[in-house]
Amino acid sequence: MRRMKGDGSIQERAGWNRYIDMIKEQMFSHSKKKLINNMIDKLPTTGEGGVTIKRRKAFYFVNSGQVDNEGKHTIFGQVFQQSRGSNYESFKKNKVDAKVFNVTF
Repeated sequence: MRRMKGDGSIQERAGWNRYIDMIKEQMFSHSKKKLINNMIDKLPTTGEGGVTIKRRKAFYFVNSGQVDNEGKHTIFGQVFQQSRGSNYESFKKNKVDAKVFNVTF
């Protein structure tokens, strides 16, 4: 039984030069990701930070109808100000799922 043209592998259909061009980009991307991930793993990390939130303060502020221009009274503002006070050190993590800070209410 004779093979029909076009039934072969991608190398036979596209030609070897075209095939090499197609996989070159994927090979470079894979190598680059591996190198970058190794570099990230070697970066220094910090411990888990701690944030204390005053919910009652935020609640009364929101009900007052004022605007928190300085970011000191809302829950987000309290987290932001305390993180800024520590120069955002707790955010230096090497893994995506690493816990950044612990919240105490």
